[in-house]
Amino acid sequence: MSGGCQSITLTNTLNGCSTSTTYVDHLCPENPPIANFDASVAYFTEPSQSVDFFNTSVGGSTYLWLFQDGGTSTATSPSYNFSGVSGSSTIMLYAYSPLGCVDSTSMTIPLQDGLIYYIPNTFTPDGDPSNHYFLTLSITACKFTTDGVN
Repeated sequence: MSGGCQSITLTNTLNGCSTSTTYVDHLCPENPPIANFDASVAYFTEPSQSVDFFNTSVGGSTYLWLFQDGGTSTATSPSYNFSGVSGSSTIMLYAYSPLGCVDSTSMTIPLQDGLIYYIPNTFTPDGDPSNHYFLTLSITACKFTTDGVN
């Protein structure tokens, strides 16, 4: 259903006589809200972590946030301190219009705990087609250093 005004016609019939009245653009329902939000993280890197939420809803005037651990917020764009996350946590947002229409959406943020490194234990820069370079790969670290011993 979308907003916009509607005309209505009332007809009254009594003893074979009838009369009608039309009210132009008399009923004007509002557009329902569309709930939507983003989070400052794509995944938890620690079991206890603070996350900022950015409300991108359209048509809402009041909001209710439900967090999987039982916490709530009525802020438009809250920050929330998660504690003891294991596996993932689901966040639910309800957006309410001024006339009480509601829409909801949810997001699940997974926990990606621990750093993951792939570091070879040998390399052989000897002219054959294998193991020419010593390369490390990190899935989660932003910066790390290594020391080589000859």
